[in-house]
Amino acid sequence: MKTERSGKIKNILSLIGIAIITVFAAYLLFYLVFDKVSPNQTVKKLGHKGYSILTDSMEPTIMVGDLVIIKKHDFDNLEEGDIIAFLVDSNKGPVVVVHRFLKYENALVPKEDGSFSVGEKTLVTTKEGSTQRDNWPNYITEDRFIGIYSFKIPKVGNVIMFFQSWIGIATIVFSAAIIVTVVWIIKEIRKNETKEELVSEEENKQIDQKE
Repeated sequence: MKTERSGKIKNILSLIGIAIITVFAAYLLFYLVFDKVSPNQTVKKLGHKGYSILTDSMEPTIMVGDLVIIKKHDFDNLEEGDIIAFLVDSNKGPVVVVHRFLKYENALVPKEDGSFSVGEKTLVTTKEGSTQRDNWPNYITEDRFIGIYSFKIPKVGNVIMFFQSWIGIATIVFSAAIIVTVVWIIKEIRKNETKEELVSEEENKQIDQKE
């Protein structure tokens, strides 16, 4: 009786383990695919995202190769010195920059007569250890704001960049499939062992009754 109960508990624990692994793998796959398809919407839609630091503009606070976690934040609720992530234009298209927030400033929109009108609110930023404002080719408007710095994980940025690639995603899916398969095999082995133990106990009972 104890063996049967122990077998049921093992089966339940195995099913729970498989369910947890499956849910985690499914979420991770969804997150990575979503981030690959809409990389600039991940923080706004899912609440957070990791970015690998490729330059030294934020050293020594954030080093090259660090992974910074950026979380969703209100555009209108920034304070001087906050570390933020935002998009700027480049020759290769929009790129993500992580710098410090300096102040708000309204954009100046040129008129036909050569004067300027006050436009929408924008962000003025600066690199670490400097009071000079960044000179970006575009205004940092609300639609270009990504989020605010939460924390960093030193020296794992390159690893994350790999797992954000299509090869990395395939590696995760393949690894998850192997884990689920191994857990299922272990579950089946334990199930068979439990059956054999029950059969053995039944045979022993029959032998005792004959004696």
